[in-house]
Amino acid sequence: MKTAQYYLDKINSAVRREAAYYKTCAEIEKEFSAEKRFNILFSNTDLLLGALTSNNPKPVIKVRFPKQNAQNAYEKILANTIGEVVERAVIYNNDNLNFKEIIEELVQNALLSGRAIAFLSYEPEFAPAAGEGAAPADYDGEIIKSQSVKIKCIDYEDFRFGYAKTWEKVPWVAVRHCMSRADVTKRFGAQISEELDYSYRPKQEQGEKDLKLACIWEFWDKNEKEVLFVSPGYSEVISCEKDPYELEGFFPMPEPLRFIKGKNLSAVPEYKIYRKAAESLEKVEKRIDALVSNIKANAVSSAKNKEALDALLNAEDSEIITVANSDIQAAGGLGGVIMEYPNEGKMKVVQNLVNRKNDLLETIYGITGISDILRGQTDAQETAKAQQIKGKFGSLRLQKRQAQVQEFIRKIYEVITNIICEHFTQETLRDLSSIVLPAEGERALTQEKVKQMREEGAQIPPELLDISQKPTWTEVVLSMRENGLRSYIIEVESSATAFDDETEDRAARQELFTALTSALQNAMSAIAAQPALLNIYKQLLNFWIDGFKYSRALKEGVNEALNAFEQSLKQPKNPPAPTPEMIIAQAEQIKAQAELTNAQTKAEQGKAELILKTQKENQELEIKKAQLQADIAKLQADFILKQQKANAPLKRASEVNI
Repeated sequence: MKTAQYYLDKINSAVRREAAYYKTCAEIEKEFSAEKRFNILFSNTDLLLGALTSNNPKPVIKVRFPKQNAQNAYEKILANTIGEVVERAVIYNNDNLNFKEIIEELVQNALLSGRAIAFLSYEPEFAPAAGEGAAPADYDGEIIKSQSVKIKCIDYEDFRFGYAKTWEKVPWVAVRHCMSRADVTKRFGAQISEELDYSYRPKQEQGEKDLKLACIWEFWDKNEKEVLFVSPGYSEVISCEKDPYELEGFFPMPEPLRFIKGKNLSAVPEYKIYRKAAESLEKVEKRIDALVSNIKANAVSSAKNKEALDALLNAEDSEIITVANSDIQAAGGLGGVIMEYPNEGKMKVVQNLVNRKNDLLETIYGITGISDILRGQTDAQETAKAQQIKGKFGSLRLQKRQAQVQEFIRKIYEVITNIICEHFTQETLRDLSSIVLPAEGERALTQEKVKQMREEGAQIPPELLDISQKPTWTEVVLSMRENGLRSYIIEVESSATAFDDETEDRAARQELFTALTSALQNAMSAIAAQPALLNIYKQLLNFWIDGFKYSRALKEGVNEALNAFEQSLKQPKNPPAPTPEMIIAQAEQIKAQAELTNAQTKAEQGKAELILKTQKENQELEIKKAQLQADIAKLQADFILKQQKANAPLKRASEVNI
């Protein structure tokens, strides 16, 4: 391994290469916050910042065309599921970062220093394992609690890179970290924290005498695929790791954003181009201020006219003042006795300076591409059509910058997506995306059940069919690890730009709806007659829809509809003629079904007969029981009657004796 001084020397050589640039940036920083009569740098930067970051860009992850048109339905579903999982994970990650504020800071850096550096880092949060064997072996008794990708806006003075003509050829990049003793101990251990020098202070904190920080450089060596940490004054490499993120471009950052591109990746601050005009503008403002302060509405007169002049100044409206002498009349009126302060020459100079100021402003606005429409200034005599034309031509240069910002954000999303695909666990992706996918065993059982129902000719419930076609989380994660971004396209979709017109946008949407409805009807009829025309119509429709904003979802829907229509055309219209084997099998099935039906019928008949027989026997039993009870009652009655007859003579004899 190379020594720490080897890497520090490379960093120092980069400092010497861009020393003039660092000096210019430091001066521009002072100018931006300076108290001036007309701070044109602050005004232009604030205006352009609002125009370039007025919307909130969202990531859109689409499946590439081979996956979109895949004939294998499962492969298409898997690709679309992965795209949706990653898109939701990126959006969730950005929501926790306050992504819009980070982009505003990056764009402001690009406007002021000419270079915006977005440095990304993968930061998992670990927690102690709950029980023996619960944590993976790689984490020394800890498990991943949460995962995120952080974005840091790096200042121009904290970034170095190796010399190259293009970004792809850059051999190394380095980022400076200012760390306290506690931060060093947490990151690198107590032993190293005791040996580092803590005398470094950033430029903006030079006055903080009690501030003790260590300067540590994070050095990404692209040739060796290594990430090293070195610190001035410490002879050893603090830490070294082999390709921690496994990114396609190795560096955890996109190419820095530069609105004005110099040679060999050098940055050109925009203020440097119109700096002389801005300095002249400040001089003109100072002169105007001085002259205006010296312009006075004062006059002198003879002392003998004091009484008359005082009375005149204190008089009410329409009041006539009488004077005792006639000096005012003899002098030809008040103008003859009052000598005004000489302001005419100064006022002419002020007017000339104002004209010069306007010329300088037009020069600066011409250099920066800021039109009066963008500043919200219009001429009342201009027609609406003239203002629209000025707005469109004035927005051309601004739209170029907007496109640069959008591409820069897209590259940031690309790095974030790469890290997510390589490092986020299945549990994290499931929690962030909130997408429900079946387990391996659940899907296998569902697929077997769906297969059985198809063989029986039964209707399959939609929820079962959906589960049987969905991929499992294991398949999604494995495919993400293997394919990464090779099967996907990352785009940045914004809701508005600085020059959007609501009326024009609404009219364009109405035009798209009307024309697309007619075009689809014509396409369907033509494809039904000639299916070979499908690809041509798809290309024509996509080419036409691309001319409208926000067309991604619409274009995907049209393509899916046309693909489904193509599949319906491929379905056989008449069932195939049955083979002899199929006829025999069908006859056997019909025979078996008839025998089964006959057996079931006989069984039902036997059951019914048994029930009837049982009911009849029960009825006969009840009849016999009733007859028996009647016979018993009759016998009892006969017995009582006979007994009464036997006792009758005895009763009469007793009566006689009495």
